Formats: sequence, C-alpha cells, structure tokens
Amino acid sequence: MGKIILVAMLSLSLGLHWTFLQSAAWVGMIASYSRDLSFTQAVHKALDGQHPCALCKIVESGKKGEEKQGARKFSPKLDPYVLPPRFMLIPRSCLPVLAACPAGRGTLAEPPPFPPPRPGFTAS
Repeated sequence: MGKIILVAMLSLSLGLHWTFLQSAAWVGMIASYSRDLSFTQAVHKALDGQHPCALCKIVESGKKGEEKQGARKFSPKLDPYVLPPRFMLIPRSCLPVLAACPAGRGTLAEPPPFPPPRPGFTAS
C-alpha cells in the first residue's frame, strides 16, 4: 500500500494527473466523434485543438492555474566546495576485497598507464 501511495504522490508532483485526464478526454472525444465520422477523421478532429470538450477546458485551466501558482523558477545552487564524508559505510562483503588491495594502488592520485595496454599483449 505504501508503494502505491508513493507512486501516486510522485505522479501528482510531476503533473501526470493532467496527462491522464487529457488522455481520457481525447479517448472520449474520439469515441463520440467516430459515431458520425470515420476513425481517422475522428482522431484528427479530437487532436487538432479546435474542438475542445469540457474536460479539455478543465485540464487547460488547471494547468494554467498550476503554472501561475508555481511561478517560482528553480535555479540550482552549486556549492564550490564539498566536504568529504567523515566516515563511510562499507558492506561487509567488500571488506575482503579492500583488504587484498595493496596500499596506494587504485587511488585517483595515480595516472592511468599510458599508452593503454593492448589486449593479448604481455610485457616481458
């Protein structure tokens, strides 16, 4: 039940409810228009934007209301300096691998070997 609530809240925060309602409106419009027109004409008439139904108008006004309400622009702030973590949680399964590594190997301070080793080539 918690996963369903989480998915629902995420969908609402992303605005997917408007997409769902708009899709439902288009399906309903295609179904009603296809009674009098061919299917391709009904699809064209439903999706051209010239013949909105009541649900389409509700979705459009709802989207505009959310845009006005959330008019704040998001500007991410980059921190020029990030403090290193004081401790690191390492799974127990990784401890033997870390213990087998020689000290100083695999650090970022060492440049990669140049030129890169070729596959199948062994140095003598």
